[in-house]
Amino acid sequence: MPEPQGLIIRGRLPTLNEMMNAKRQRYGGQADGYSVMKKKAGQMIGECILAARLQPMKSPVVVELIWCATDRRTDPDNIAAGKKFILDALVTHGVLEDDGWKQVAGFMDRFKVDKGNPGVEVLITEVTD
Repeated sequence: MPEPQGLIIRGRLPTLNEMMNAKRQRYGGQADGYSVMKKKAGQMIGECILAARLQPMKSPVVVELIWCATDRRTDPDNIAAGKKFILDALVTHGVLEDDGWKQVAGFMDRFKVDKGNPGVEVLITEVTD
């Protein structure tokens, strides 16, 4: 199996509940708060992608995400919704061609708690059959 490429995103990504709430809000001239949220998250993740110097990957890939939360108050499925922003940023920065069925073979989510160091480690591995 090929060596995975990876990046670390320091800081907290929006949760599913926050995304749904933002979708209902309006910010200035924006259609909704979700657009603002997606743009900010995409910029933050994009900087991490550039810093990690990720190279374009052939499809399909498996994406492993190790989520680090500050506490256990938010359910894991709510936290993992942030993968939407991560995949979109990987496509925007040319690491993945797209984030559809042909490009993404699967995900693996793991969770841990570290009060002072929230974020997510992302490992992307090409699948060879």
